Amino acid sequence: MAERTPRQKAWASHGLKEVGRAVLDRFNKEVRPHLPKCNGTSRSTGEPCGNPAVAGKQKCRWHGGAVPSGDEWHKLQYPAATSKDWQRKLNEKLKRAERDRRRKERRLAKTTPEQRAKHQEWQRSHKPGSKAERQRKRADRKIAQEFKALTEQPERPASPELAALQAHAAYLEAERDRYRALAQAEQQATTGVFD
Repeated sequence: MAERTPRQKAWASHGLKEVGRAVLDRFNKEVRPHLPKCNGTSRSTGEPCGNPAVAGKQKCRWHGGAVPSGDEWHKLQYPAATSKDWQRKLNEKLKRAERDRRRKERRLAKTTPEQRAKHQEWQRSHKPGSKAERQRKRADRKIAQEFKALTEQPERPASPELAALQAHAAYLEAERDRYRALAQAEQQATTGVFD
């Protein structure tokens, strides 16, 4: 067994292990039940996820709560220059981005022209940008779909009262046209050659 470090010895000698365990137990009993829960579902069991959601989000870290959202959605996130080992983290991030780009190119090279066109259409309609702009576009698409569904619906049958009114209106229009034709014929008959 490896020898304990001075920090581990201090932790054990001052009873910090027990204090930490007591604080965690108290947190789990008193605070955790009142935290907002993740609204994701477990892939293996299909049960709702019981983990606390990331602050300001509706998902836990495992279900995407830590993924950038808002105006930072779909943008490469670089490490802050004040963080520890920021150069190493930056190099890893850039290598990962280049590897992902090459994978995407290989995957697209294997697709059919129809699949590629569908993918390009999706990319065109899902451009990164501000959250407000994406919400506006989403609302516009929803309104367009609802309008299309309304225009494609068959006409509802008229109520009996409305059908009776429409029939009466059609009868009146036909009578008007008949009287108009009679008046024109009479006018033509009464006018002479020299008038």
